Amino acid sequence: MRSTVLGSSGYVGAALVEWLRSQGQEVFTPARGSASILSEDLGVVYYCSGMVGNFLADAAATLHAHVNYLEWVLRGATFERIVYLSSCRLYDARGGERCMEDEPLALTPSNPRHLFDLSKGLGENLCLTQSGGRGCVARLACVYDDSSRATGFLPNLLRRLRLENDFEFAQSAGAARDYIAMPDVLKALQGLGESAAVQSVVNVASGENVSNAQLRDCLGAMGWRLSVRTDDPPHRVALCDNQRLREALGIQPQPVRDWLRQWASRGVAPQERNP
Repeated sequence: MRSTVLGSSGYVGAALVEWLRSQGQEVFTPARGSASILSEDLGVVYYCSGMVGNFLADAAATLHAHVNYLEWVLRGATFERIVYLSSCRLYDARGGERCMEDEPLALTPSNPRHLFDLSKGLGENLCLTQSGGRGCVARLACVYDDSSRATGFLPNLLRRLRLENDFEFAQSAGAARDYIAMPDVLKALQGLGESAAVQSVVNVASGENVSNAQLRDCLGAMGWRLSVRTDDPPHRVALCDNQRLREALGIQPQPVRDWLRQWASRGVAPQERNP
């Protein structure tokens, strides 16, 4: 099987390339805008191109990554199937609700933050409606592992835990996220690429929101002494339903607290670290 990963230099894209090759697949990783995309059979396309932390700084680049480049691929490339990587951040405005893939999103054009959401939503629309029935969408929750290229809140926290026993992280105790480990994400993406029966959006999420206070308590039980802000108002966080992930792809994501216990058991115990 041949696969093409667009956005192969990013966190998820690079991990996906390694994973697919470890499964014996031929993986094509063209540079963005390369004319070779239009002259070769791409096989299964994993569209990992995107803007995250700096999306507001360059709106044109965000639109190109999420929409324009995708439209170019859909219009001119030869492929068997395409998996578009989106984000569970599209549910942020529906705080406190359980969010299933086919329900309407709550997006506000006047909200600068929703540039990301609206452009990802348009990319989803193109993938699902302009791919001739060959497209599906993976909405990713907060992906993590302990690799050197990992980005995001939890990977950054893991790096700090390797160096310090006792510290405060400047986050609200009530702030919560849905965390999903990279191995579960890679299995889900490969499953979506190989399953033509899935022609919809799939939440690639654990289905559980874990607060900073819960992370503190979990890590505290293993020896770290952490503190978080407790003076902020309560947070209402959307909960990503992952029934489709479990039933269509047979994936049961590992809970983040179980992953953390296994991670700690492989490393140096906190009391053995230098203060």
